[in-house]
Amino acid sequence: MTLRELFDYPYFVLLPMRQKLLAVGLLALARKGVGVAHPVYLKNKILSVEADELSVAEIEADLEAIQKALPVKVFTKEDGERFYRWLA
Repeated sequence: MTLRELFDYPYFVLLPMRQKLLAVGLLALARKGVGVAHPVYLKNKILSVEADELSVAEIEADLEAIQKALPVKVFTKEDGERFYRWLA
């Protein structure tokens, strides 16, 4: 998925601002469509200014909402590490 495709995706506009920022960050950090989905990593890497005010549970909830709205899937490998993959 390109940044243009993300902005043109019909459900992107329905996301709250923080989830939009997180989705853009997921796209920017992905390598060949795949990236690390650890909430603390994403919180510090993408939302560093707000990082102290956000809980891991809030980031988890944002990732869940993004998965429902956009073609991205969060998954856990056998070793417990979490990743995401853009499906488009």
